[in-house]
Amino acid sequence: MKTNNGLSFGYSGYNGSGSNYSTSLSGTTTTTATSLDVAARHISAGLQWAKPGTPNVNLNWDDMTNGGGTLGSSDATTEQVQVQNSFGKRLQAQAGWQNTRQSYGGSAGEVGTMAAGSQSTTELLGTNWTPSDKLAFTANYNLNSSTGNSATGTSITPTKSTSTAVQLSARWTPNAKLSINLQRNADRVRRRRE
Repeated sequence: MKTNNGLSFGYSGYNGSGSNYSTSLSGTTTTTATSLDVAARHISAGLQWAKPGTPNVNLNWDDMTNGGGTLGSSDATTEQVQVQNSFGKRLQAQAGWQNTRQSYGGSAGEVGTMAAGSQSTTELLGTNWTPSDKLAFTANYNLNSSTGNSATGTSITPTKSTSTAVQLSARWTPNAKLSINLQRNADRVRRRRE
């Protein structure tokens, strides 16, 4: 697809709003173009497996590319895996993995091709246990790690960050008028520049 506007994803190029991986076209560019100068491409694929008695599996892949134009080339790719399974009626478990890569080639006078960009990986584990109709337990673990190169003019600043989140909760409902909830959250974030 040829357009004066690029596809909008996680960075602000092509007047994008910064919302993560929107498939809509962004607004009008700040430059004046006399012809369609951006080659925009969006490809996505998915596979779902759902059969009683087996885990539910979802695989997704999405790629968006802006090529050429006065604001330079850019690309965003997301890969995602989700697995859910039930062990009887009382116990459920789920796991997820997502990897996202973004790159920005820059326009004339900026740092070399694909110097700016980022990569982030998210891993999730969770379980829900309901031993009785009055008692329920939930546990979730989330790990996110990211690396990136921030480019300004001819300067590149590589950064890395890691965050973890753990959530534990319990709910006891002795009767229809009373419910007691306990929850424990633990978060940790680390950032550093190379």
